[in-house]
Amino acid sequence: MSYLDLKIKPNLDLEIKNYIQNKNCFFIGLDEVGRGSLAGPIIVCACWIKPMDFDNLPHNIRDSKKLSPKSRLQIYEKTKNMCLSSCAACSPFEIDKFGLTIANNLAIHRSLHCLLNKINYRLKKKKTFCIYIDGNVSPDFSKISLVKNSLPDLPSNQINTVVKGDNKIVSVSLASIIAKVTRDNLMQNYCKRYPVYNFKKNVGYGSKFHLEMIEKHGICNIHRRSFKPISTTYS
Repeated sequence: MSYLDLKIKPNLDLEIKNYIQNKNCFFIGLDEVGRGSLAGPIIVCACWIKPMDFDNLPHNIRDSKKLSPKSRLQIYEKTKNMCLSSCAACSPFEIDKFGLTIANNLAIHRSLHCLLNKINYRLKKKKTFCIYIDGNVSPDFSKISLVKNSLPDLPSNQINTVVKGDNKIVSVSLASIIAKVTRDNLMQNYCKRYPVYNFKKNVGYGSKFHLEMIEKHGICNIHRRSFKPISTTYS
């Protein structure tokens, strides 16, 4: 990480502008974790920060990868009552069956659906939504039509993409933190079931130790069979 990376800090400029222009338009940040992992699910978080708490947010909110586990957990706990968020998963089985792109779109769709329902349930007024996601590829929900999916359609063309959005937009940064803490907690639970792989430490990514344990003990139920090097041995 460079010195310049350390100086980059997300801001609330877009959230504040959106709130000033239309107080009934809800600004939602989206981010995911776990795409490159060899085991465990993809987790996507959709997050809406309550405007009345803009001034109360922790000052160290940024891309989850730039924070220590302790800092992520502190932010996660401090902001629980300052936002509404929903995390959704796409399982290793779904990733293997449908591919990474469709699986990621499924998780995005699920997280958004849950959060929009939560907002609509909590706040009895007419609402519109302004949605931002980290990256440069907008989700294409038409691709998940091949999947038996009971959720209603969502307008993917209303989702704005921002490269390094988790470095620029607080709502996206907070979504990345919530998603990371949620997934890390899940992988720690999996570690109790499959202790040999030490998921508590590597959270499913291909560390040297993790790869050695796969070679020695084989794979477990939460490994992604379609990912290399697993696919070359267990396909």
